[in-house]
Amino acid sequence: MLMGDRAKWLLNFTENNNPQFIIDESHNIATNDTNRGKVIDYITNKSNRPIIRASATWSKNAKNIARCHDMFPTDYNEETLKKMVQRGGTALQEVLSNTLIAEGAMVRREHNFGKRQVNIIQSHETQRNRKATDAMATIMQKASHYTKRQFEIYKSAYINSESAQDAVERTSNIEQFSFSSSFSLIADGFTNAMRSSAAAQVALDAVSKKQKPIIGIDKTAESSLEFLFNAVRKKGADNVVLEEFPDFKAMMQRWIEKQGTREYKIAIEPTLAEMRKAQRNGTVAEPTVEKHQVTWREEMEKGTVEYQELESLEKDLIKSLETLPDLPLSPIDYVKTELAKHEISTAEVSGRKLHVRLHEDGRRYVIEPREKETKAEAQFAFNSNEKEAIILTKAGTEGISLHAAESLSKYGSEALNQRHVILMGSFMNIVDEEQFFGRGERKGQVAKAESSKVITGMPIEARMLAQAKEIVLGYQHQQLAMLNP
Repeated sequence: MLMGDRAKWLLNFTENNNPQFIIDESHNIATNDTNRGKVIDYITNKSNRPIIRASATWSKNAKNIARCHDMFPTDYNEETLKKMVQRGGTALQEVLSNTLIAEGAMVRREHNFGKRQVNIIQSHETQRNRKATDAMATIMQKASHYTKRQFEIYKSAYINSESAQDAVERTSNIEQFSFSSSFSLIADGFTNAMRSSAAAQVALDAVSKKQKPIIGIDKTAESSLEFLFNAVRKKGADNVVLEEFPDFKAMMQRWIEKQGTREYKIAIEPTLAEMRKAQRNGTVAEPTVEKHQVTWREEMEKGTVEYQELESLEKDLIKSLETLPDLPLSPIDYVKTELAKHEISTAEVSGRKLHVRLHEDGRRYVIEPREKETKAEAQFAFNSNEKEAIILTKAGTEGISLHAAESLSKYGSEALNQRHVILMGSFMNIVDEEQFFGRGERKGQVAKAESSKVITGMPIEARMLAQAKEIVLGYQHQQLAMLNP
């Protein structure tokens, strides 16, 4: 555990004054695995006064709740509480919450999720989106067959070449990249790509109405952008200039390459020195696990029937990408560059290191490392009207205030312009969504924010919106029941 000067000062103050701690945004220390968590634990334990925590998402998962174990009887330590909540799920979280309220250990402010009016804005490119969705469905079917055949061929090879027991051990060691898991990442990027042009237009319309856009998106697509950057960058160059905006097909190309890769583990037994060290510490040295990746091209002989079959399936899968219409690879950058074409500057809270910007000629695009911009810097740039818009990822929707506060009048009348909060898609957790929309609304605002959600118009999103509406109605009914017991 490392302690800086501030932590040392706070420790000294705590040891001499026995203060009571009030920890705002306490969900940010939901684990003591980090140095910050360890330091805060160490210091707060020096005081015998109860800790007061403030958080809009104190119960977002088992770890968050377990950190509040000091509010429970001593039998419920952090690990016990975490396991209990993991097993009990959302129902148990609600029971714990109501119990703490009844005992006077917690004050809960109920959000009225039905109060905010959210405009549902559907993309006008319905025909393109339908074509893209149909093409993607075919690609996914082919990809599913491709990955399934890889596993079948590997399994067959092991069974035919080894004893039955060895075959079981070897096949259980195959970690095929999960089709459903990797598809969820592709699906998010795909739907965000289809929403991009509509989101950009909503933001442009907002600026024309003297509003300040706050745009939210849950994924950055940075890994795919990095893949394209490294693939086309010339040796020694620090950027890449493109005639057209990077296409979503680059993400699919990278995904297909990963579908041809499997991962396996090798257990490395502890060394004698590691075992002795563990013994001195009263623990047992465990084997370390190394993960390796290998492609079927590296493992199979080129002339075999199996090699030729997988090669043919892969080629057919890559060729099917041609049926996809043009979609932007990086939705964040597409929105930002569209705004830049109209000389609208945009702050960003994302933490990513690579981006696409509009070239100085106003026509081409540049992929390059992004200058670091902290959350505080982005917030100030937006609130002071140094930048007209701001874009946030899901991770940046906490601990930042972007409302039209009266105190911002010192930066000019435009700093007080109405905020327009624009969400590209939906957060399945209604609390996360409410947290995002709340960035543009706070007490002391001079103008109520407008809220909008951009959708593709495809059937899958219609079902998601219906689910979200049911959740909102459920909260409303719950609140009515509390008011009328």
